[in-house]
Amino acid sequence: LLYVGNEPFNAPVIASMSMNLIKREDGRTVVLEVNGTMDIYSMPSLRDELQQLLENTNHNVIVNMEKVDTIYSSGIGALISFSQQLGKRHRKLALASPSATCINVLTMTKLTSFFDIYESDEEALAALNTPD
Repeated sequence: LLYVGNEPFNAPVIASMSMNLIKREDGRTVVLEVNGTMDIYSMPSLRDELQQLLENTNHNVIVNMEKVDTIYSSGIGALISFSQQLGKRHRKLALASPSATCINVLTMTKLTSFFDIYESDEEALAALNTPD
């Protein structure tokens, strides 16, 4: 059981050696909090979780990247692929609260215009829940 402050927190936690994921639903949106390093070793658990989201829900997805300390090309590739797969299903991906490391990588790779990036989960939720 995971604790937030003194309160038990029941959100599912998926862990690998270098990264863990916390998933929660907010209405028709899934928020996936990524903690740690997004590298080749953590990609199987991330890809599995993203695939389950594709197959088992029809929700938009927010990936909160506030606690990502390092992101490698495998992490970027997984997010690009997931975004494209969501788009084919008329769903959206938003990135929220990216760490300075993530912003640097997304800027260097010129992906800040590819992804919808928001300063907080709340901003991302508001944007995803606004009709096109």
